Amino acid sequence: MVVRSTANANPKHGRPPKVSRDAVVAAATALADESGLDAVTIRGVAARLGVAPMTLYGHVANAEELVDLVVGATIASAVSAAVKDRSVRHLGGRDTLIAFGRGLRELLLEHPAVLAAYRRGPIQDQVGLSVTEHVMAALVADGLSDEAAVEHYAAVYAFVVGFVSLEARDARLDPVDMASSGFPTLDRLAPHLATMFDPPTFERGLTALVASVSPA
Repeated sequence: MVVRSTANANPKHGRPPKVSRDAVVAAATALADESGLDAVTIRGVAARLGVAPMTLYGHVANAEELVDLVVGATIASAVSAAVKDRSVRHLGGRDTLIAFGRGLRELLLEHPAVLAAYRRGPIQDQVGLSVTEHVMAALVADGLSDEAAVEHYAAVYAFVVGFVSLEARDARLDPVDMASSGFPTLDRLAPHLATMFDPPTFERGLTALVASVSPA
């Protein structure tokens, strides 16, 4: 008589691998940086982590929440650190606004996916809101009215997002084309127009914009 082993007759599958929320966010952020926000899907992130898509639902409700987490985590590691650094906390409204503008530019250049999110609309996750709170509080503490604080913050926000949108694409005017345009002022300014989206131009623009900040 042959006795067959039944030890593996009903093989038990181990528990599906667990992943932490931080791991999910890190994978989604890496995917966004590599392939853009449209690549941040439940299936895409799950495949990157080597887990079943259902595993992610223990951390997020949908892909939209994943995108929000990507943006929030990236802001936390960049702009929030720049604006809320100890050396910045005691600065006045103008310097805080400049720190915000510089930090936001660096963030958007390093993470194109976040730039795409900013183009869609203001970032309203908790980390982003905490940065806005810090900047607004510094402006109001300097004596600006609530309305003026919002206006100056919005101006810097729009300037940075618009500037980086062109800077990231290496947008520049051809000085040769400009010099032969037939428009005398543009002909003369051609060398300067060719570098209008370079880093020094950003610094001058930001400084000029913030220089208008003063109590009503």
